[in-house]
Amino acid sequence: MDSKVNRTDNKILMRLQFLSEKISDLIHQGKLEEVIQLDEERKKIINSFNNKHQNGTIDILKSILSKNKSDIIYLEQEKDKLTKKHNLSIKTFQAYSK
Repeated sequence: MDSKVNRTDNKILMRLQFLSEKISDLIHQGKLEEVIQLDEERKKIINSFNNKHQNGTIDILKSILSKNKSDIIYLEQEKDKLTKKHNLSIKTFQAYSK
């Protein structure tokens, strides 16, 4: 039963992703009048998940969110390190150029 539910949820999530991408494309193309209908369908899908209260799905989404946050922090730290190394290289190069 769980496998069937997961496949159904995956199909719904794929549809949600498709709608979100299509909405983004339409906004980028300036076709705002077409966005409203797709946005309503997207909202219905989101509400259907909210109404299910699937703890497993909510927990998965929370863990993904948490991982994304930690990945962002890590990437920002790595960017800062690289920026410092880059700035040091520039200063060194400038010092030798004098």
